[in-house]
This record gives sequence, structure tokens and C-alpha cells, in this order.
Amino acid sequence: MTAMSVLARALAMAAPLPFLYIYFEDSIVAFWLLIITFQSVVGGLNGVLPTISMQMLSYAQAGSARLTGTMEQHQATQQTGPNGNLKAHINHALVKTYTVMTAVWLLLAITGGTAVLWVSLTKLPKMEDGLYMWAIFIVASAARFKLQPYVAFLFALGETALARRLESLAWLAGTVLSLIALLLSSNIVLIMACLYVPVLFQFLLARRFALRSGWNANHNEDLIQDGESIFKTIWNKAWRGSLGVLTGVLTIYGGGFVFAQYATSIQLAGFLLALNLLGIFQQIAISPLFGSMPAMAASFARGDTNQLFVTADHVINRSSWILAILTVPVPIGLLIAQWFGIEIAFVGPITWLALVCAIFIVRYGATHLYLYTVSNELNLHIANSIFALLYFVGLLLITDPPMIYFPIVQGCAALVYASYARMMTWRHLKYPMRRDAKSIWLPLLVIIVGLGAQVAIIG
Repeated sequence: MTAMSVLARALAMAAPLPFLYIYFEDSIVAFWLLIITFQSVVGGLNGVLPTISMQMLSYAQAGSARLTGTMEQHQATQQTGPNGNLKAHINHALVKTYTVMTAVWLLLAITGGTAVLWVSLTKLPKMEDGLYMWAIFIVASAARFKLQPYVAFLFALGETALARRLESLAWLAGTVLSLIALLLSSNIVLIMACLYVPVLFQFLLARRFALRSGWNANHNEDLIQDGESIFKTIWNKAWRGSLGVLTGVLTIYGGGFVFAQYATSIQLAGFLLALNLLGIFQQIAISPLFGSMPAMAASFARGDTNQLFVTADHVINRSSWILAILTVPVPIGLLIAQWFGIEIAFVGPITWLALVCAIFIVRYGATHLYLYTVSNELNLHIANSIFALLYFVGLLLITDPPMIYFPIVQGCAALVYASYARMMTWRHLKYPMRRDAKSIWLPLLVIIVGLGAQVAIIG
């Protein structure tokens, strides 16, 4: 169901594009894609907070009285049945935390986000339309932050499919409404509004289902554990996780923000579409991990390392093959679309091959970093900050670098990142190197051979 929600988001991004190219100028299409790219920034600010909150609530659901600690510490405090009091305190702290995160998003979007968009804004036929589109996106993203505590609660209760179904339905409804608006109106602001209005209904439904499942956050005080409040415990992890994921997101999408400052509208639209496709493919590929996180957190809390490793093996194997299966057919698919008269700006086959190889390395490193978080210990901010630093320093070495330069620099920086991530799971979870080696080399070979052949054929 996690993959389904990502596919629904992919459809929301892709379905309007052919019509946008027909009815609007290239500058409007590029601006649309630039705003869509900011969805990744929203996810970056969210960080690993959904994962951390889900794990804490899973501990409480399993009967533990602790938020963190070793397997032995969780077992020592375990009670029969869910720990309802601890769950209520966690919910209370999560509401406070996401209120702060919403305020941070609004500040960053209005200032830094607007600055990044400014060059593309000035190229629009009507600049005020662009500002209205941006305002709609900002408000809808704030609503997504506010619904996260309810989603985490549903995840911890094992209602992952329900939460993802609501997300999928919101994206599908937005897709349908935006397509109807495209066919009936030439107002780009209305089309953007139709795409994002369903998130408000997602918020209301998620809250309703959480309340029906026993949601309780009626605590005026934070529970103190190990000398600090739950809110402080969560916040200390949240800011590190948000910094880590946000810097990681910028290493994938940040190149598009840099490219937007000097590229033509058609070049920018093609590059942003490639980046967004890869981001979605990576999320689909890593979805087996997120779907298995509650079970792995429970295995860690019980001290069942054998089951933890078996689940991790399965996740890494599926993740690698999913990425290969999704990325290899893209150039041929676009060529077939052109035969049917569908013209969509995209990168060349060589650039796509370089981008896919880089994202494969990124995905491998990200899988291991998230696997490491089952211990509720975080080093994302260290790993991804180093990754981002290496990437953007590499980009700054050349003024207005060509498109192919972006994935080459990204891939080199990702090798350092993935090596660090693998070291963490080996050192702290004792996850042997041999267990995942067989899961990555064959899919990577399929990518290189499959896309390399298309480079030779298509050119």
C-alpha cells in the first residue's frame, strides 16, 4: 500500500503534463514542475519524524514503558498489552512537535522558497498567477504536516494500509479534479488548487479514523523519562532527522533548484521531470523498507535479531530490483510516446543512465541508514550533510555546469555516503556485509546493460 500511495503521487505529477504542454507555455510547465519538486522539501522537513514517532508508538503498543534503549531494556519494562498512558503522552508530544514543524515550513517557504522560484516567476506571462500557485502549495503542505501525528498513530496500530489508502485517494482525487479543470478551464491557478484541495479531506478522515481507534492526547504535561520530557526526546531526534533528510533531499532535487537559475524553460522542465521521476522511483523502491519498519522495530524491541536480519534481507533485495525494473524502460517508453504524438521534455539517454546509477547508490545508502534507525539512534544529519556538502561543493567548481555534470558529481558524493551508511548497520546492528551483497550487483548490472544498450540504439 506504501507503493500504491507513491504511485498515486506519481500519477498526480505525470497525468496533467501532456495537457499542460498542449495548453500552456513552456515557462508555465517548468514553473509547475518546480513547485511539484518542492514536495520533496516538505518530505525532507518531515525528516525521519514519522519513522521515529511510529517506532515509539510501536514500542508502547507492544507494552514497553520506554521510548529508547537496548533490546534488553525494552524487555525489562514490558507489560501485558499496550501501554495506553505512554501512547497518550507520545501523541501529545507529537502534536506539539508538528506544530513547530509547520511554523518552520511556513517561514522557509515564504523566504527561501520564494527566492529559489523568483527567476522562474519572472518568466511567467502573469507573475501573480505564479504567486497564487505557490501560496496554494504552501497551505496544502502545512496541512500535510498537521495530519502526521494521526498517521503515525495509525501506523503503530498496524493500520498502515488504511493510512496509505487515504493518502492514495487524496492524490487520485487531486489528479481527477486537476484533469477536469484542465479540460474545462485555462486557469492554471484553479488547476493547481484542484490538485491539492483533497489533502484537507485526507486530514479530516485521518483524524476521524485515529479517534475511532483510540487516539488520546489529553495531557497537559509531558511525561519525564530518563531526565527529559517526551517532547524534548522527540524534538532532539526530529531536528537531526529533518536536517539529515532535508540535506539528503537536496542532494537529489537541489540540482534542479541550481539549474533553474540559468537553464532555459524547456531544459529545466526536462531535468525537473527526470529528477521527480527518480525521486518517485526511489520512494517506490524503498517502500518495502517503510512497510516493514514496524515489524523490524518490534523485532529489535524483542531482541529477535534473526527475524530482523531476515526482514532486512528481503527489503534490500526487493528494493534493488524495483528500482531496476522502473528505470530501465523509461527512454524506450518516451520514444514510444513520441510515436503517438505525445511530446514531453526530458533528459537524453546518457544523462538518464548517469542519473539512475547515482540514484541507485543513494538508495542503497538510504536503505541502510533507515535500517539503522530501528535502534532509534540517528546519524542521518551527519551522513546526509556530508553528502550534500560534497555534492554542492562539486557543483560550485564550475560556473553554470552542463546537465550531465550533475549526476556525475552526485554519484561520486553518494559513494562516500553509502559507505558510511553500510558501516553503521554493520557496526551497530551487526548486519553482515555478505547478506546484502548478492542483492545489489545483479540489479545494478541490469541497469547498466539495459540503459547502455538504449544509449547505443537511441543515441
